[in-house]
Amino acid sequence: MLPDGGYAFAWLVVFLALGALSVPITGAVFPRLGDRGAGLAIPLALTTIGVVGYWFGRLAFGLPAVGIALLVLAGGSITAIRRGVTVDWRRYAEVATVFAAAFVFLIGVRAADPSVVAIGGEKYLDYGLLNSLSRADSIPPEDPWFAGERVRYYYGGHLVAALLGRLTLTPPAYTYNLALAGTYATVVSAAYGLAGAIADDRDLSRVRAGLVAAFFVGVASNLVTPVRVLAWLLPGGRSLADAFGLPLTRNGTETVAFGLDAFGYWDASRVIPGTINEFPLFAFLNGDLHAHMLSLPFLVLAVGVLYSYWRTPVGERRRRRLLAFVATPVLAGWLAVVNTWDFPTVLGLTWLALALAPATPWSLLPRRLENAVDRRLESGSPGRSLSVEVARPLVAAGLVGIVGFTGVLFVLPFFTGAASTGGRTIGFVTDRSEPVRFLLVHGAFLLVACRYLLSRIDTGPETLDDATIGLTALLAAMCWLFEALAFVFVVPIVAVGWYVIRRGRGGYETLLFVAGAGLVATVEVLYLSEQAGPGRLNTVFKTYVHVWVFWSLAAGIGLASILEGRSWPVAARAAGEYVRVRTASVAGATTNPTTAAGVGDGGSDEDTDTNADTDTDAITGADGGSRTHDSDADTAPSTRTIALVLVLLAGLSLYGGLALAEHVDGRDALSLDAREEIRTTAPDETAAFDWLADREGQPRIVEAPTPPRHTYGSTDASGSPPPSRAVSGASTFSGLPTLAGWTHAADYHGEDPYRERVDDAETVFEGSDEERAAVLAEYEIGYVYVGPNERAWYELADLEGDPALEVAAEFGEVRIYEVEVEVDPEETRRDR
Repeated sequence: MLPDGGYAFAWLVVFLALGALSVPITGAVFPRLGDRGAGLAIPLALTTIGVVGYWFGRLAFGLPAVGIALLVLAGGSITAIRRGVTVDWRRYAEVATVFAAAFVFLIGVRAADPSVVAIGGEKYLDYGLLNSLSRADSIPPEDPWFAGERVRYYYGGHLVAALLGRLTLTPPAYTYNLALAGTYATVVSAAYGLAGAIADDRDLSRVRAGLVAAFFVGVASNLVTPVRVLAWLLPGGRSLADAFGLPLTRNGTETVAFGLDAFGYWDASRVIPGTINEFPLFAFLNGDLHAHMLSLPFLVLAVGVLYSYWRTPVGERRRRRLLAFVATPVLAGWLAVVNTWDFPTVLGLTWLALALAPATPWSLLPRRLENAVDRRLESGSPGRSLSVEVARPLVAAGLVGIVGFTGVLFVLPFFTGAASTGGRTIGFVTDRSEPVRFLLVHGAFLLVACRYLLSRIDTGPETLDDATIGLTALLAAMCWLFEALAFVFVVPIVAVGWYVIRRGRGGYETLLFVAGAGLVATVEVLYLSEQAGPGRLNTVFKTYVHVWVFWSLAAGIGLASILEGRSWPVAARAAGEYVRVRTASVAGATTNPTTAAGVGDGGSDEDTDTNADTDTDAITGADGGSRTHDSDADTAPSTRTIALVLVLLAGLSLYGGLALAEHVDGRDALSLDAREEIRTTAPDETAAFDWLADREGQPRIVEAPTPPRHTYGSTDASGSPPPSRAVSGASTFSGLPTLAGWTHAADYHGEDPYRERVDDAETVFEGSDEERAAVLAEYEIGYVYVGPNERAWYELADLEGDPALEVAAEFGEVRIYEVEVEVDPEETRRDR
């Protein structure tokens, strides 16, 4: 029995109630989705809480902000119902069931391993942010590791978690794991709902597509574990593992390729050298309440909003403008606060949606400008089709500039105040991904994408025109020549995906394949150089999860289509017929190519191109794909195809099974208390942290900073490890801001200011009474914390003899001093 089950039940009820409250609003925003947006109700509710909390929280953060958000949701739903919006409660009940199952699953995982630990991720950073926000009366919050300064980090997801904690009266120690479970369940259920809605619009199995998408986003891993298990099972497995570049040993022990008992769940997240290749299940198992994970539900919501734009007919200009220039900028701006890396990703996805949607991007312009663009394109006839194809991405880029500018304005205080001060530059990648390891990371999705895109190409050779074949060959040759073999796998997806969409053979799911491939290609060329990680490590780390979301949604629809036998041409046959027809043409043959190939026309593509800049709903269907083509080409999938799909899904499940077994191994007691590990290993320090947490307001403290030389797991000058695992623990576990905390603060506030604070902290512990008083006054410090790390790392001065300090509390070898003497900060600054 889980002793903290009451908190878990309360959070489950609140999440589902918030979703139910939002269902009428989603019906108004997503009227053409098969489920009326029911699958996106919970993300929309969380977005509302976050946005209202972000703005109203500047006046009063906490329950007042939550109350205003609930009034906004209730008012929006009442208005929608009064206007006759259709609400699909049955679909919401289905999504709620998926949410509950995913929530309970991760609650079980976190209950077996609930602790926030200082190594293996950035849990201390996440917990410190959550704790600080849970104490805050207004925002922006004070940085728990840089006292007196506002947080210079994206904190929107932690803001929502803190507000939900206050709404449910949950302490931060439990909020941490419950927010993890809620985020996981939200993204899994939202993927289920959105993929199902897209599939429903494509006349595919809604449930099958939704379940596959939910599987990919919440359960699946990359190909590392399946390949290792295969190497373990097959003769000569060591050679196979070596060929894939997999490590043969770990700490002197053979890896999973040669024994399941040597499995380590970290191995699959560090595959391509110099990068981090985490996927959602790894991060949730590892327990990171980190920004790139907290943003996932909002990213799925942004995908849904752009799909709603895609589905809106050309004639509904006002609705399309509201979606493109109001809803999308609001979401993009909010995502910048949650995880700034999502901001350019959403803008890129918006560019693709505007460029490739059935409605032309210039149809969003005022009538006069729209007509001017049309006249300009008409003047280019008979090359109008090419002019349209060039104009679409160019005009879309200009419109995305408006979207981005509006998004920045929406959260301007964040960009002007919370953005990190560390220098950032764009760098060019020189150590590109090795092809084999690249395939281990992306191979499963690439397999589905290629198979699906081939099914969208007409069987007739007329679609394999000279330009397409020549461009693909040229790209492949360039990739090979410049040793960028990873492009051989992703650039064709971008090119073919764009091609089939504009031919009316691909829908929004094809756009998601293109979006993911575009991101992968981008980080093979460019990266953001910053202090947070060497080279492109952080760039790949933060963008890979976006790729995973896009491709999970697309794979759900893609595999549903494959399993239903939709449009299954064989690429080799098409290419062979193309060569034969072209040879006959050169020899003077006048036979119609389509007839000569012995293939039905599959529908004319010429009218699609000719009318590409007009309302194409009648040609390609509202979603940009041709349902006529699909239904005409339906065939039953072969037994071999079904078996291959099942083998793929089973292989991608191996990691989850092995990692869960490792996760719960030897765990007897269940808990959701994030302090579980520190309570066991450092009971005296935990009592001291709790004492600090009970102080009113947010008084500032000084504890031992944690620069690289003092990071958990390292050694001090004598070669001894840190005596306590609670590095920067006083600030992290109490939520009180410390003078200088973990070295991460240098990444966001700058190396020099951080180093100065580290020196000032050392002055507090080792300086004279006068020097100490000057520092305490300058930073307005309320308490000085002295625990095992402070005693081990510093030659402590006689703090007890300092008249400015008084012992406020003692817990074993931990002593907390309260600063009693007030000194004029301006006077001390002049003295220093």
